[in-house]
Amino acid sequence: MIGPGILTLYSWRSSMGVLAMMAFHQYRKQLGDWILLLQWVLEEMDKEPDLAHLDRFGIRNQEYISLGCIEVPILRGRSPIKVYLDFMMNFRNTFREYLGVVITGIQVGMGPAGELRYPSRPSEKLSWARRHLRQAGEFQCYDKYMIASLNAHVQNVGKPEKGNVDPLGADCRTHDPGFFRSDDGTWNTPYGQFFIKWYSGMLLQHGERLSMAAATIFLGTGVKISVKVAAIHWHYTTRSHLFKLTAGCNNTLINHGYLLIACMLGMYNMMLCCKCFDL
Repeated sequence: MIGPGILTLYSWRSSMGVLAMMAFHQYRKQLGDWILLLQWVLEEMDKEPDLAHLDRFGIRNQEYISLGCIEVPILRGRSPIKVYLDFMMNFRNTFREYLGVVITGIQVGMGPAGELRYPSRPSEKLSWARRHLRQAGEFQCYDKYMIASLNAHVQNVGKPEKGNVDPLGADCRTHDPGFFRSDDGTWNTPYGQFFIKWYSGMLLQHGERLSMAAATIFLGTGVKISVKVAAIHWHYTTRSHLFKLTAGCNNTLINHGYLLIACMLGMYNMMLCCKCFDL
């Protein structure tokens, strides 16, 4: 761990140079060996638990700070996005002479495991039984900051009646839950589409903030900037693609969520990294 930032920096050599990974998230070095967020950040989470994402069962996830407070000055007077930007600028200034020569690539972490997604599925630290029960994940929108964001959104669009943060039985622990049911599930109703659009829109907006910042900060340095996108392929044959929805990718039988992400990254000349896309 380096600097006063909220991240751990990893790098590895390749024939092309060094790729620096800026991990604004809990990171797994190897099986069973985890690096948590910095201690001072976890201390702030202990004081204010709602800095971590929360699902409807009251389970909090500390892999990544809640997107609901990403622009709120909750980290000793700075917002998480400001901390991320400060670190990237300090990194650029410190290693300027190596950028584009030795350090040829930078990967910006945008969520759990560095991927642009919500921490909807439990981490591998949890027991097999607990993972099995929550295999598809849960919507991560129950902390007070995400709820406030939803309420502000429904007011802005003039639809206060849609400010129901519980998406009508969004339980994806079974193959045929009410919210994700193929034929008459809530996901394909006006309310379900409204909720999913807001939920995935929060994630897309977060990715755009960091992409725009990284592209600006490292402009002219000669480094290639990349972003990891999660290839969540389970239940892909269902109409709702429920695993993707809880992770924040609005990719269903009737909507191409990955196209929105690709277009957003393309605007800032970011490389898209994804494993398991073939699945």
